[in-house]
Amino acid sequence: MKINLKLILIIVPIAIIPLVIVGFVAYSSAKSQLDSEEVNKLTAVADIQKSRFTNRIKENNDSVNLITHDPDLDRETANYAESPSTTTMSIIQNSLAGETRLVSSFRSVSVANLEGTVIASTNSKLVGTNLSNNPAFQKGKTSNSLTDFTKNQNG
Repeated sequence: MKINLKLILIIVPIAIIPLVIVGFVAYSSAKSQLDSEEVNKLTAVADIQKSRFTNRIKENNDSVNLITHDPDLDRETANYAESPSTTTMSIIQNSLAGETRLVSSFRSVSVANLEGTVIASTNSKLVGTNLSNNPAFQKGKTSNSLTDFTKNQNG
């Protein structure tokens, strides 16, 4: 074998092996850094979504508190409990309609008597429905209750 061929067979591996090692280390480092950046971005998005959801729940809870502490609605509901009439029910319906216009995220708001019968609702199909066995009604007897979270077409 000629000396040129022997030198090439010795020098080529000596030159290529470090290139392969450096290339592998650079690839591994870049991949690790990109993976880390991706996780950081996803974590940031998750935190933003969590914050949005938490804020929405707080806003809805505040809205429920406003509705449940409306003096006109309280008075008319008490009047209806003492002496049920269509006039009082109509006043309650109008009050609910006005309240829910201010809270676009609520699909419907209902008022039930202590037995669980819906006496007024922004969804007229619910009037007369018995909710006495409904877990939300049971919880609502002791505290405000937000139930049935759903996603609408706007997210």
